[in-house]
Amino acid sequence: MMVENNTPIVHLHKFREKKQLQGEEASFQLIDKVKRYSARHLNIREMVRAKHIFKLHLQLKEEDEIPSSLYQLFTDWLIFDYQTIHGVSVFQLFLQRQRNQMREYEMIQAALCMASVMEPLLITDYDGKTIIGYDLNEEEQVVSLNNVEHSSLTIEKGMVVFLRRIPGIKNDFAFTPFLLCPHVHFFIELRTNYQRMGKNDTLRSFLKHRALDILPERQYWEVVSQ
Repeated sequence: MMVENNTPIVHLHKFREKKQLQGEEASFQLIDKVKRYSARHLNIREMVRAKHIFKLHLQLKEEDEIPSSLYQLFTDWLIFDYQTIHGVSVFQLFLQRQRNQMREYEMIQAALCMASVMEPLLITDYDGKTIIGYDLNEEEQVVSLNNVEHSSLTIEKGMVVFLRRIPGIKNDFAFTPFLLCPHVHFFIELRTNYQRMGKNDTLRSFLKHRALDILPERQYWEVVSQ
């Protein structure tokens, strides 16, 4: 009798799991399409300009190539936060050209992706798949990670993770590479700076306008693929 009564709950759980995975898969596929678009359609002048700005913010030498360890971060910033000479992001350019060829569910995922920002979370728990942590508003967030590739750092309580997340059916999920920083004082400094802004800026706007500036010095964090 107990099994029978729980059957609808089990089905609902499986349904939510399925929809969560579908949303994650659709987002990763969409980002792959945007990456291919940027590789094919951004002209050399635009790429040179983007790399110059990226190197300037991360204090890289202008004459050096962007290190392979940072290239995923560069691509993520290029797609979402870099303002092209057209005054919009690469992601927006992609949507302008591909909108008529996209299905409804792809447009929904695109809207969610476009609204995302790179943000820090102070980790309070991690079970190998899901991070629980506090954002700069001191609100608890639950974020699923995909297949985390090798990292020299172990994700632990008290670390700071910089990630880009969007909502799913069950919980939010990170859909781009993320940054891992073992030093909590960077999070505290950011939170203090944000709180000093008062109500003059929303959290999203605060982070969006400081996409690279919110990052600690380069030796204090590592890019983790997923």
